[in-house]
Amino acid sequence: MHALDSMLGNTPEQQLVSRATDEVLLGTDWALILEVVDLVNSGEKETIREVMRGLRRRLFHKEPVVQMHSLNLLQALMENCHEPLHEQVAEKEFLNDLSKIATSKNLSQEVREKLLSLVVGWASAYAQKPALSALAELRARLTAQGVDFSSATPSIDVSAPGGGGGPPPAGG
Repeated sequence: MHALDSMLGNTPEQQLVSRATDEVLLGTDWALILEVVDLVNSGEKETIREVMRGLRRRLFHKEPVVQMHSLNLLQALMENCHEPLHEQVAEKEFLNDLSKIATSKNLSQEVREKLLSLVVGWASAYAQKPALSALAELRARLTAQGVDFSSATPSIDVSAPGGGGGPPPAGG
């Protein structure tokens, strides 16, 4: 896998995202996710951009398990990282990608529910932050596109500095 990643031009950050969202994982690998979180929190803007590029690719993967791992990673990043990461997520291009995924006819119900739960959480958590208002506006945009949020419950803990309480400890 690593040789192939190198040939495809994937950066070390993108390779780490791929490992954390690998389709062969039987469950969420919190150790790898926390490694990505630590990388983002200690990284430069370019590091964050590379993580986001890798995450975008994985969100569009054809396998629902990869999409779920990717959404779990995205949730952990939003809950444990600070403004620079949030600003990358709030960029128009990324939010357009999330809209495409949410409105996809081929999206599994489990993935759709997870994504919508994240959007509901962001809508309430970031509504009062002008720099992140696009995250709050995503719900309204998706609703206008006919997305039904009636069964979505917020999936973000906004009590910690990064926006949430974070994932459970590794192994827990």
